[in-house]
Amino acid sequence: MRFAVLLILWIGIFPVRAQRVAPDAASAAAARPFEPAKRLIPPSPLPENRTDGVIDTLSPASFGTCLTDPVLWITPGIGPVFGNNSLGDREKAQQLLLPSPGNGFVTHAIVYWGFKRVGADGDVRIKAWSVGPDGAPESFLTASDRIRISEIDTADGVDVLAFPAPAAFTGSVFLSLDLNSLNTGDTISGLGTEEGCGSGCLTWERWSDGSWNPVCDTYDFEDIDLLIEAVVDWSAWPAGLNDPEHGLTIGRPFPQPFLQSAGSRLWLPVKTNSAMTLSVRVLDAMGRERAGQEFECPAPGEQNLVLPVQELPAGNYFLQVISGQARITVPILL
Repeated sequence: MRFAVLLILWIGIFPVRAQRVAPDAASAAAARPFEPAKRLIPPSPLPENRTDGVIDTLSPASFGTCLTDPVLWITPGIGPVFGNNSLGDREKAQQLLLPSPGNGFVTHAIVYWGFKRVGADGDVRIKAWSVGPDGAPESFLTASDRIRISEIDTADGVDVLAFPAPAAFTGSVFLSLDLNSLNTGDTISGLGTEEGCGSGCLTWERWSDGSWNPVCDTYDFEDIDLLIEAVVDWSAWPAGLNDPEHGLTIGRPFPQPFLQSAGSRLWLPVKTNSAMTLSVRVLDAMGRERAGQEFECPAPGEQNLVLPVQELPAGNYFLQVISGQARITVPILL
C-alpha cells in the first residue's frame, strides 16, 4: 500500500525535487514543510584520534564515488524520508561495511542533518544493529545518548554522537536514527544521496508496525543512501576455522549475506603456514559444484580471496576450500 501511495505523490513532486537552495536560505526552506530542497554539506569532522586502519570511518559507498550534492528527500503531505513523518516511521537505518573482512567495534556515529522544526522539543538518538540473514537490522547493539531537537545545529549540518558502550560486529553494521521519542510538532530530517547514487537495499525503514523494510522495495526511487557514517575500531582478521595439521585457516566470508549488485565482491580471508595452492568450490544445497577457482598462495601469510559468485542466483550454498589433505567447508548466503 505504501508503495502505491508514494508512487503517486512522487510523480507529482518529480519536477521540483532537485530545486537548489543557497546555504543562507536553508532555514527559510525548512520553514516551508514538504518542499524538496538541496544544500551542500561540509566535510565530515572526525575524532582527533582517528588513524587509518586502526580507527576509521565507514561511509556508504556513494561517499567515494558519486556523492557531490546531498538531497533532502521529502514527500508532500507525509514528511521526510530520512526523518519522522505522518506515517509514523520509527527508525531509518543505513548498513555500513568494513573495507575488508574483519571484526569491528563501532564507537561513534556521524549524522548529516537537513532541517529541523521544534515543537515540543523531543529527542532522537542513533542506534547500532547487527545485520540479519535477510539483510535487515536484527539485534540491537548499542545507542548514543539522546539529543534534543533544539540542540541539533542544522546550519552546521553535522553531529558526531558517541556510543557510551562501543559494540562489536563482524563485517557490517546498521546505524539507525531512532525517532520514537519525538513529540507533536517536532520534525527532523537527515540528508540523502541523489537517486542513482547509492544502493537503496542497504537503506531500511522501521514502520509503525515494528517491521523493517528496505527502501528499494518501498519507494519508486530506489538507489539512494542515507548520509550517516560509523567510526569504528577494527581488526582485519576475523575468527576462523582451522586445519592446524595442514597449516590452513579460513575466516568468515564477507559480506554475509552477499550483496547482489553490480561491483559487489565476496571475500574470503585465508592464512597459510606454507606456500600452497587453494582450490575453492561453491556447492549448492545438493552438493553440486556451481562455481570454482584455484588460488596460488606463494608464501606463508594472510590474504583475501575474491570468490567467483557474481553469476550465481540468490540462495544458500556451501563454500569449500581444499589444499592437499586440508578441506574446510562453511555455509554462505548469496
